Amino acid sequence: MRVTTRVAGVSFERRQETLTSLKLNSIEVCPEPANPHDPNALAVWAVTEAGERVQVGYVPRKVAAEIAPHVQGVRRIPGEIVGWQGGEDGLYLGLTITFQYDDGGTNA
Repeated sequence: MRVTTRVAGVSFERRQETLTSLKLNSIEVCPEPANPHDPNALAVWAVTEAGERVQVGYVPRKVAAEIAPHVQGVRRIPGEIVGWQGGEDGLYLGLTITFQYDDGGTNA
């Protein structure tokens, strides 16, 4: 199933610096079942032109809750950046991403 969503948490932990200073090529979505705040958490990592991986946020909680049961045991789900929001007039910069996962045919 293909998912397109905005990335949550882009304003935390100096992620705005990452978004504005690095040239990002692609993203990876990584399940975090040991996350103490949310066992369904899906971290979003950007891959720079230099091949460096930097965390830029999370898949929104509600979306992650629907996906997490289908990606147990998966380490990385490749994806891409499909849109940028904000960044002007003091607004936070945001990302829209897309990625695909196997839902076992439940949402065909």
